[in-house]
Amino acid sequence: MKIRKLSEKKNIVIIQGSPRDKDTCPDMDSKSEKLVNDIIDKYSMFINFDLIDLSVNHNKKSIIQPCKGCVSTAGGMICHWACSCFKKNDSKAPDLMHDQDVYTKLEKADAFIVVSPIHWYSLTSQVKAFFDRLVCANLTLTVEQAVDILGNGNIKDSKLTGEAFVSGEYNDLMKNHLEGKYAAFFIHGDNGGTDYGKDNIPESYDPKKDDIKLNDIVKPYVFQCRYSGIFVPDNLIDSVYVNEDVDYYTANMEDNNILLDKLSKIVENLLDHLDK
Repeated sequence: MKIRKLSEKKNIVIIQGSPRDKDTCPDMDSKSEKLVNDIIDKYSMFINFDLIDLSVNHNKKSIIQPCKGCVSTAGGMICHWACSCFKKNDSKAPDLMHDQDVYTKLEKADAFIVVSPIHWYSLTSQVKAFFDRLVCANLTLTVEQAVDILGNGNIKDSKLTGEAFVSGEYNDLMKNHLEGKYAAFFIHGDNGGTDYGKDNIPESYDPKKDDIKLNDIVKPYVFQCRYSGIFVPDNLIDSVYVNEDVDYYTANMEDNNILLDKLSKIVENLLDHLDK
């Protein structure tokens, strides 16, 4: 780890993307959670971390509610920052994005880091829902602006918002609310190479052809960030299989220092970008 002389500590949101919770299933922490905790311990002298934990257990009152896609109705006139489809402390639709103050944390941060396992050639459904709900960061009005323009109770009126959107009168008010920030991605997964022996591979599956480069898995999220004005340089993206040609159990019990080393490199690179 570098000896750093920072003018001030950086504010970074770190997103733990695994749904696994040791109090439900199975009775152990996820690799992502261990990694995130290790990184927080290792870099706390340089970074003010704000943790967003996407793990799921039966005692949590809120989950990430799905994006309803209202942006397709009238763009940033009907989709607002921070998401106006849900609200904080709503007993009928408890929403982690608001209940954990995700939008506020991201807005105040210098950068954010996503750490996620791979689930079926993609990131977890929790991370996907998280990014779906960040559509409101891209070229939208704030809720307060929408209320001022349309009136309280009308900000989801498809006719009024549609007419305002088509008029173009309010285009200059719309902004990318996280523009200029940095994001980093680290994903890890199991190769699955020992699921089948040579004699029982399904005819439908060709392990040589039906494969995917790990960094391709994260590209949709990277492109979403860049589209919204968030910098994601290539050296802030990394991925690794932790058990290539090793069975799940054996790999899971190993101390995967390679993961911590790779994620630490991303954090070092991120600090370099933020120091400039």
